[in-house]
Amino acid sequence: MTRSNSVVAVRIGAIVAALATSIVAPASAEAAEPDPAAPVISDVGVAAGERVNKTVTIRPVVSDDVAVTKVELRVNHRLVTSSVSAPWTLSWDTRSNSNQDVLVEVTAHDGDGHTTTAATTVFADNSAPVVDIPWGDLSTQSRFNSFTGVVPVTFTPRSANDQDVVRVVLSIGATVIGTTSAAPWTVDWDTTGYQGPVTLSWSAHDASGNVRTLTTHAWADHAGPQLSADFTLVDGYINARDSVFVDARDPAWIGKVELLVNGTVANTDTSGQFPRYLPWDRGAANGPATMTIRASDGVGNVTVLTRTVTVDNDAPVVTATPPAGAKVRGVFTARLTSVKDATGPAYMLVRLDDGTRYFTGRAPWSLRVDTRSYSDGPHTLSFDVRDKANNQTLVRRSVTVDNTAPSMRITKAPKNRSKLRRAVAITASAQDRYGVNRVQMLVNGKVVATDRTSGYAFSLTPHARYGKTFTMQLRAYDQAGNVHYSSKRTYRR
Repeated sequence: MTRSNSVVAVRIGAIVAALATSIVAPASAEAAEPDPAAPVISDVGVAAGERVNKTVTIRPVVSDDVAVTKVELRVNHRLVTSSVSAPWTLSWDTRSNSNQDVLVEVTAHDGDGHTTTAATTVFADNSAPVVDIPWGDLSTQSRFNSFTGVVPVTFTPRSANDQDVVRVVLSIGATVIGTTSAAPWTVDWDTTGYQGPVTLSWSAHDASGNVRTLTTHAWADHAGPQLSADFTLVDGYINARDSVFVDARDPAWIGKVELLVNGTVANTDTSGQFPRYLPWDRGAANGPATMTIRASDGVGNVTVLTRTVTVDNDAPVVTATPPAGAKVRGVFTARLTSVKDATGPAYMLVRLDDGTRYFTGRAPWSLRVDTRSYSDGPHTLSFDVRDKANNQTLVRRSVTVDNTAPSMRITKAPKNRSKLRRAVAITASAQDRYGVNRVQMLVNGKVVATDRTSGYAFSLTPHARYGKTFTMQLRAYDQAGNVHYSSKRTYRR
């Protein structure tokens, strides 16, 4: 290339460069002008008043005439997260905000530093609803958690925060019993296929999808109460003034017990407190009667007990010994000497004054009564006799307790060790507060004569059968049987 050609080339390059500069320079000056418009948030990504729970994704709709560089999410003015690229996906774990209104703010930034904030209020719902079952959680059976037949189970929201329930499901194990989706939140449970204790579970769902499951104990009870009846003295015998001792037991409580005599209700008890006495039909006549006891528990199960009993309204007619005015001592026998009664005696109690009770429940209707702790003198002896139907005959009489022996002395008799050749007279005197019954003369320990008249005189003949030497002694009895012995005298024949 010649020098002239080189110069031309340089000049052409300079001209091209100058033209290029004149074309590009205006474009650069236009890009550097400030952006007057801030970003526009047309949708926060969550509606005002919306209920949110757990972790939610918010996708705000943001635009700008240049470019959006970042979008931030704030909850109650606290920065939660941000995104630097479309489609501006923001994740928010709402569980730190439970059951409250929450201010949600979305802020958009563009490249020129402009910002726009849009806000709305939502309700953070992270608490599952609580609905209660009527009987709560009882671990043992009672009338409140025992059921038979088809049972309506009604659930109740516990508080104002639990009013957003949309569904309640009742289950036993994996088996769903029923579902309710509207107040009064009632599910019918058919207990027919169950017996004994079961664990009920129910889950409450709210509009936000929160679920709470609770459990409780219940009993499917299709059996009536355990029932028994006892009579006062002898099974199956009663009088119209008496009562039947009824025992009714059921873990589901006793709702009602009825006593029927010959098909007519004689007594009804709704106290639920058993065992207790139920009065018989006061107008019942003597003879056989049909007794029915009907008991229902707290859920309506019924048990019926029916049997034939004997009604006897007449007290026994008795005679007894010792008689009135008798003298008694030590341990004496009190007994019945005769009894007339339709059902027969079942019980006899004997008592002296208010002392020890002596009792027997069988023939020969005889009791031993101890007087040794009583003072001498008159006392009341009582016979309490009852027949099988508990009719009572009470016999009271006065008897005299005498535990003191009579006094006695020999007033005339040969001296001790005298020799007797013929019959001799022997006399004695005897005294007792309640009377002397007799005085006896004993020879060699055997009674040879008895005198019951005061002055008490005897004739002692020295018979050969007594032996060459023999003993003589006097013995005095009072009316109660107390005895007093004189000293012995020895005689020779």
